[in-house]
Amino acid sequence: MPNNNWDAAIKQLYPADDGTKNFAEMVSLGKAFDVIASVEIGKNLREFVDGDRLTVTVINHSKMAVVTNRTVARTLVPQSAPLTEDLKVDIDPGWTADEGDVLEAVATYKAQAGIHTDFSSTTSHLFTVVP
Repeated sequence: MPNNNWDAAIKQLYPADDGTKNFAEMVSLGKAFDVIASVEIGKNLREFVDGDRLTVTVINHSKMAVVTNRTVARTLVPQSAPLTEDLKVDIDPGWTADEGDVLEAVATYKAQAGIHTDFSSTTSHLFTVVP
């Protein structure tokens, strides 16, 4: 669970093979892959929540450059129960890097409950670009 019932949090962030939740230690150059964020919203915050947003940036540490940036936002219906869910962000084909470059996903998660918001951020493990 998040730190408390009034929090939202990213509990885990990792690259995955396209269309799966299978951890990808390597991604093929320019090919589609996914980034999975395991998120949680505490029971009290979820009773008032009306939406959330996940922003994922893939960074190339070898070149010190942004590979891509994607945001997924949605409307949520308040419920009297905590939310635990895996959100998937599609990384479209066509991104550029070089074979052997080291990448990392960085994410920010925002839960909106009227005028109240809660943010969480985290990073993935490093992963490598292969041909």
